Amino acid sequence: MKRRLKIPDEALAFRIWQVANPVNWGVSAVEIAAALGVERSEVERVCRLKRWRKRLAPSEAEALPYDELAA
Repeated sequence: MKRRLKIPDEALAFRIWQVANPVNWGVSAVEIAAALGVERSEVERVCRLKRWRKRLAPSEAEALPYDELAA
């Protein structure tokens, strides 16, 4: 049975979808959070619950190779 999200999470999921869908999910969780005025962790949590995490573009820090992060 599919687990249902709480109403506030569903509302945030819809808002995330509104931002990401028109640009074919070519935005990161950081960009969505900034556009919606919410914490990045909230966007990531709802995307994880909706199984959307792999759809999001990586943030700038996630896109850097490990060698560049260590420098």
